[in-house]
Amino acid sequence: TGQLLGGLVVGVVAVAALWGMRGSALSRSVAAAVAVAGVGWIVLTGTSHRADAVGLARWAESIPPAHIGFESGVVTSWFLYGDHLANTVEPVGVTGPHGAFHFIDDCTTWRKTLRDRGYDYLVVTHDLDRLFNRDLAGWIATDPGLHQILETNGAFVYQIDPTQPFVRC
Repeated sequence: TGQLLGGLVVGVVAVAALWGMRGSALSRSVAAAVAVAGVGWIVLTGTSHRADAVGLARWAESIPPAHIGFESGVVTSWFLYGDHLANTVEPVGVTGPHGAFHFIDDCTTWRKTLRDRGYDYLVVTHDLDRLFNRDLAGWIATDPGLHQILETNGAFVYQIDPTQPFVRC
């Protein structure tokens, strides 16, 4: 979160300076470059640690083409497609009115969604649990169809076993 806050502050200060600037084209260009760097820093560090990304990318490259559901930041999902973009990757959630995306906040509905969509794997970083006040770790721990196969710096990968019975929460 320190990196995210730092990138956000740099971006906001640079955009504010750019907005109020009446100086030369060079000074406006420098301010614009700093703003872009700040925003880029947020994108690269805001929802994923670099070590997570490396571990997840290596795993995603090592599996045959798969259907992966994720409960994590957007940046993390980029690394799940694999080298040849062979994996299908999508967030676990529902579409609301006007195309809005919503995380599922009911355990039984969430488990049913995992099975109905036919995911082979589930990737989770629990940073969103706190934000959305869910007990995703508890939902996972009591689901006999989810088996942890990888943990890399706070990111967890679970293989989904479709032969296990569906269990309500």
